[in-house]
Amino acid sequence: IDESGNLGSDGRYFTIAAVEISGSDHQKLIRNMRRITGQVKREFPRVATSLGEVKAANSNVIIREYVIRKIMKSYFVIRYITVDLTKIDEVLLNNQNILYNYLVSYIVKPTLKSLGRGDNVSFYIDERNKAVKNGFNIDDYIKHIAWFEMRKYELGLQVKSVKSHKFEGIQVADFIVHAIECKFEY
Repeated sequence: IDESGNLGSDGRYFTIAAVEISGSDHQKLIRNMRRITGQVKREFPRVATSLGEVKAANSNVIIREYVIRKIMKSYFVIRYITVDLTKIDEVLLNNQNILYNYLVSYIVKPTLKSLGRGDNVSFYIDERNKAVKNGFNIDDYIKHIAWFEMRKYELGLQVKSVKSHKFEGIQVADFIVHAIECKFEY
């Protein structure tokens, strides 16, 4: 799960997106993203961050299009929500963690709904997300949705905040959420 846009005063839209992938396709996507970003870093070394990550926001349109075209060859489901911040009540804009909570629920509920007894699911969230940095406990919130709202008590459920430069799944989500955000913002 990654985000694009700003819940503050910059920009009109805010997008949260997730890449949903089965365990069997997960490793293929990871290998594919490593190969793609390796190619980009060899051709355009200045694009990589100091930690070696290729980020959509730091890339030009040619690189972003190339990465998107290549990752779309993998099998995964994209779940996202984009909000027009001009339509959000000021109370929610001033309580960004609550707003972030609410928006994340639209991402995780369809995934949780599709799972049965004893199934396992892991949610990986970019730890740089503002809500995560502010100490917002996304782990407990998603468990609350699963166990109390949806009564999915027997799920094997993990929620982890991860560093995007160490987790290719977040890098995939970064390019996808950036593309979605650009569709609305520009």
